[in-house]
Amino acid sequence: MLAPTIAVVHTDPPFLNLLHEFLSDEGYRILLLSMQDAVAAVRHEMPALLILDLWVDVRQDGWNLLLQLRGDAATTDIPAILFAEDAEFTARKAAALAAMGCTVLNKPFELGDLLAAIETRIGASPATTVRERHAYPEASMLFFPADGYALRVQRDVSVAE
Repeated sequence: MLAPTIAVVHTDPPFLNLLHEFLSDEGYRILLLSMQDAVAAVRHEMPALLILDLWVDVRQDGWNLLLQLRGDAATTDIPAILFAEDAEFTARKAAALAAMGCTVLNKPFELGDLLAAIETRIGASPATTVRERHAYPEASMLFFPADGYALRVQRDVSVAE
């Protein structure tokens, strides 16, 4: 069985690399996309899920991309997980986001919450059938809107005695 494909749209290489590593470890096939390539690539690849930041380069860039994908008959039904730092904006758009099949994760969020949202949208991670899943008790993403963001990820933390 082929691993489900997840398209991740963002402009920051460290962020893309983190998500690629994390989600690949969970058994997903990951497409890393720029804003410029997103529509054509999503149309061509037809991923099982889209992960998108609402504010990629310019405020609402991600929102405009989402509207474009939802307006295309070929991509309108692809479920999406959106990252947002403006809770007021997402509250105003809550009904529209729900109608478009979107799950919103407000920043900062835990990687475990991202994985749970993915599993809700497209089913359990392929890693659960292949091997024991990683424990991510301390995994997190820390966002600092004024400076972009900083990432801190710790996996399988153990202390030698």
